[in-house]
Amino acid sequence: MDSESGSRLFGFIGAGATVGQLFGSLFATGIALLGPFLLLFAALLMEFAAQSSKGINKDVSHNSHLPEELTPIRALADQLEGTKEEEHKKYRGMVVEYIMVHGF
Repeated sequence: MDSESGSRLFGFIGAGATVGQLFGSLFATGIALLGPFLLLFAALLMEFAAQSSKGINKDVSHNSHLPEELTPIRALADQLEGTKEEEHKKYRGMVVEYIMVHGF
């Protein structure tokens, strides 16, 4: 790159820095005003991601042409299909206990 090309780019770099300073401060001010609502926005995005993953999981399991070892793991759910309600309660209790011990 020669000095002429560098001098042409210097103006663009300076303009970009100026625009970044102006809009960066406006963006920071806007975020400060919206602060309390950002947690709600993040929760909505997480709910959207959860609902999307349920749809993706359903699509994969119903329209799957993959071998069984590559499909989503469903061993525990399949094992519980023919069991009694007491065994379901025991299993759910173990899941809740695991979440309480390892989740918090």
